Amino acid sequence: MGARLRQLLISRGALMPDTGLQESLERQSFRLKVEHLEALAAQPNRGQAYIPASIAAFTAWVDPLLGFGSWSSPNIVAPSGRHSDLRRRLDEALRCLNKQADKPPGGRRGRPVAHSQALREVQKLAAQNAALLNEKMELNAAVARLRDSLRIMQDRERHLVDQLNSILPFDRQLRSISPE
Repeated sequence: MGARLRQLLISRGALMPDTGLQESLERQSFRLKVEHLEALAAQPNRGQAYIPASIAAFTAWVDPLLGFGSWSSPNIVAPSGRHSDLRRRLDEALRCLNKQADKPPGGRRGRPVAHSQALREVQKLAAQNAALLNEKMELNAAVARLRDSLRIMQDRERHLVDQLNSILPFDRQLRSISPE
């Protein structure tokens, strides 16, 4: 997770800066995503809220405004992994959301095929967008690190030039005194 997302989480009070009491960033992001989906499942009208179509889309889901980050390890969301409590909650929330999505306002089950396909496409594009946003945040962090490195190298270069300039007069004096 990038430094910007970490700062956002700290500013929203979702993460304690530099303490041993904080959750791992992956668990925290997992928990925030599950809580968001549980809240959506409790709402009768979700509007155009994004609901991940798969576990892969769930792990790639990034929303800096809500404090969600992504992760690449499948172990984080494994049903028998360290976060199995969150995985059970996730499965239940997705089951509830999918059940609600299959019920149109009239109460009959099933969505038109075109609507389902369009919804899957939108969710797929949203997952791609989330992955690209995460990549952009990582690239921005890398650019910031490179700029810091460049500043450090420029400072070192100035220091070396200053040292060289302080040594050159002595070198000239020695050459004028010593026979060649």
